Amino acid sequence: MFYALASIVGSKGGIIAIFDNDPSQKVGRKYNDLLGTSTLVSRDHMEVKVEDGNFYLKDNSLNGTYIEGKKVPKGVWEKVVAGEIVSLGSPDPEPGAFGFILLRN
Repeated sequence: MFYALASIVGSKGGIIAIFDNDPSQKVGRKYNDLLGTSTLVSRDHMEVKVEDGNFYLKDNSLNGTYIEGKKVPKGVWEKVVAGEIVSLGSPDPEPGAFGFILLRN
């Protein structure tokens, strides 16, 4: 099974994390060059994990993490369905914020 986190916003779109040997990945300016210096994205913004074939994310940020526009409670693991849009710092992926999609084959 192939699991990945892919960017859907900006000119540097593409896969930024593959869950092959490590079932969890951290996302933020500290870990992913793709995120650049956006003030809406925290250095340690969120963590994403694959568990029993499902995606879960945990928000660690100041500006929030959103699944399909709904804010995720900080510090709580939330299930994400493959194909749902996850955005950082704003409910809608827009300039200055970033949007992601979780992929599974």
